[in-house]
Amino acid sequence: MAIITTAAGLNVRTGPGTTYPRVTTLSSGTILSTDAEKDNWSQIAEGTYINDWLCSDYISRLRDRDKEHQSVCGTVCGKFPDDCTARDRRRRSAAVFRKG
Repeated sequence: MAIITTAAGLNVRTGPGTTYPRVTTLSSGTILSTDAEKDNWSQIAEGTYINDWLCSDYISRLRDRDKEHQSVCGTVCGKFPDDCTARDRRRRSAAVFRKG
């Protein structure tokens, strides 16, 4: 799993390089699965853009604890564990507890 880190968004292309046509632009914070790598380009492994490519310079690999945190509160606070404040954690825990 990886997350797009560039603020301006990241172009998705049909092949591993800027000479290939652009398919779309994905927003910063988008999480996706990647598979193959070639010349600093990563191939998308699932979803709408499966088999398309993006530049590896602008993505960050997610660690297991980042993925777990994102699945719990990503849409609530948009932060990863290292940036999440204790107050945010308490609020999320209460929300998860209420859900059930």
